[in-house]
Order: sequence, then structure tokens, then C-alpha cells
Amino acid sequence: MIVLDGHSILHAIPELMTILKRDPITAMQRLLGRAMRESKITVVFDGKQPAPFPTSHVKVIFADSMDHKYERADMVIRELVINKKASLVVTRDEALRSTITQLGGKVVDPEVWYSGKSQENFPKLTKHNNSNLQNKRGPGGTHTEWIDLFRNRPRDDTDDS
Repeated sequence: MIVLDGHSILHAIPELMTILKRDPITAMQRLLGRAMRESKITVVFDGKQPAPFPTSHVKVIFADSMDHKYERADMVIRELVINKKASLVVTRDEALRSTITQLGGKVVDPEVWYSGKSQENFPKLTKHNNSNLQNKRGPGGTHTEWIDLFRNRPRDDTDDS
């Protein structure tokens, strides 16, 4: 199952961030609309549920609910990974990324997931190790991840310029 760190994604995607500033409920609904394209997906938000979110096959969890008494989504997501109910987490939160990988889970950047590109096309970006956490992050991963991704790429030395 894929688990989305809702607020992390809302703040990572410029389109959603713009909507979030004007109307948080609409931004959340837009994120849920994108999530409905996936199967077996759960979206976890911080805090209490501000409005009903009817969804067909997307599970929505608010950290401070009857089932989960946490303030932050991070604790719910951690619990899902520990209980093997999550195999992939979409978040930009560095502390959560570190925790997830230490627990054996995989992590994807929000931009990669939101763009709709298959995670199989980004094998170096779905696995995150502790040494990479020390590097500065760019929009699609750390510098080390990008170097690893392109290290074995054939060079085109035919440029005569």
C-alpha cells in the first residue's frame, strides 16, 4: 500500500500550495483527486478532520481521530510501516524519510509521485539511505541520488561544438 503524507505533499507541490493558501479544503480535495488514480492508497493528514471527504477507494486518516490519537501524521505513518501496512511512503519530511528507511520502507518524493511518473522509472529515488540524508535535497532528490541515477548513463562524445 502507498501512504501519502498529506500536508507534506500539499506544501511540496506548487500548484497545491497556491490553492492551500486560499482554500485548504479545496487543496486537500485536489490531492485526494490525484490519489484516486492509484490503487491501495492511504492519505494521512495532521490534526483533526476539517470537513467530510467522501472517497471511493482512497482511505483518508487524520492523525487526531477516534482511531489515532496523535497530533501529527508522522506517527500514524510510522505505525503503518511498523505494522507492514505501508510499503511506500510519499513525503518530503526528512525526519520521516529517515525513520521509514530505518524501518525497511521505501520513500518517494512528492514531485515524482504527483507527476504520475511510475516509481519504477526512478529506482534510485525510491530508496533512501542515511548517508544520502546528509546531502542537500533538490526538487527530485539529493545530489548523490542524481549522480547515482546518471552514473552509468552512456555519454555522447560526438558533440563537435
